Amino acid sequence: MEITELNLLFDRGEYMKVIQYIDTERPSNPYIQLIKSKSLVSLGEYDSALTIINNVKEFDSYTKCHSEVIKSNICRKQGKLDQALKLSMGIVSEINELPNNMELLSLNYSNIGSIYSGYGDLNNALDYHLKALKLNEEIGKELDIARSLNLIGIIYYKQGELDNCLEYYKQSMEIFRKIGNRSRQAYSLFDIINTLSITDISKIPEYLAMLEEIDNSSGNKIIHQITRLAQAIYYKTINRMYRKIEAQRLLKEIAKEPIFDFFITRDAMLHLCDLLIEEFSIYHHQDILDEIMSINEMLISIANTQSHSAKYLMVETQIFKAKLEIIYGNFDDASRILDNAYEIAENNGILRLIDKIEEDRERMTENISNWKLMLDKAGSVRERIEKMELKNYLESMISFSKPG
Repeated sequence: MEITELNLLFDRGEYMKVIQYIDTERPSNPYIQLIKSKSLVSLGEYDSALTIINNVKEFDSYTKCHSEVIKSNICRKQGKLDQALKLSMGIVSEINELPNNMELLSLNYSNIGSIYSGYGDLNNALDYHLKALKLNEEIGKELDIARSLNLIGIIYYKQGELDNCLEYYKQSMEIFRKIGNRSRQAYSLFDIINTLSITDISKIPEYLAMLEEIDNSSGNKIIHQITRLAQAIYYKTINRMYRKIEAQRLLKEIAKEPIFDFFITRDAMLHLCDLLIEEFSIYHHQDILDEIMSINEMLISIANTQSHSAKYLMVETQIFKAKLEIIYGNFDDASRILDNAYEIAENNGILRLIDKIEEDRERMTENISNWKLMLDKAGSVRERIEKMELKNYLESMISFSKPG
């Protein structure tokens, strides 16, 4: 089988066929080994992908740069954004000097755009995705055009331009469907469902059925995660208790699994917090509050494993934890946590959250004497919330946990 045929299989999302052929024929060509590595990345097998790259002995300049792009992509998916950016930026000038470099350059630009998107730097993210799209349109490769369209849609989603993002998602989904890449089509379907959960939930079942059909035949661990996350997001929107219970089950399942994609795991935890806070606001049971605290600690742990890439998440979770400590009646701990969050936000220029912290500090200062007095008179958690008038805190927690 020629390299062109293997690339066609990869472009159609037939990753297992690529891997099976290479494992059977054992070709020594370094570029073919990189195609296998990319296929393993698409299946969430990051360690195996890195092992292949590290074992290839003879890289020419093109395959060396390509291997660095793959490594950067793996780091990004694991949430190691600083490391990913260093790898991608480190090879830009080298790629520019290569002949026939447009496809590799566009791939690297796309990855840099996604890294900046993970940071929350949406202007830089959009700039790099647009550069990649322009190159892909010049090359005329439909797979990469569709991928760029989907990534641009994600930026518009984060900017709140939901009509625009849906248009880009649908364009990318149709191209993926046309070229037969069901794996990539699944990602676009998930993004459409996630957006429709805000704009028009009545349209979700049509797209969810398409995603479930792909998942049933894919055997892809990442697609199985995003399908269950899409189901949970949809069930959350339905005002029926049994649906919300099922959403909780799915989200807990994803949260306990290995991290195939940092952002899938993070969003599953945030959506789970959302449901638990909603449940807690109704029943005020201590065990629900403890579970929310446990998930928040897991999010803080995830944020702690990153560097600047997760500082925004770190500050958000610290603000959230301070509110939980207030409900527990641990006012000194809440104050200390807010001070720590403020320091992180200030050192990293996270201005929007600095304002949020100052609002919470002001609220604490205004109410702490009354809260302490009421706490002494309150027995159960329900009484504590009612006497301390903390309903507004619960509502602000729910707004925190909606993924953006």
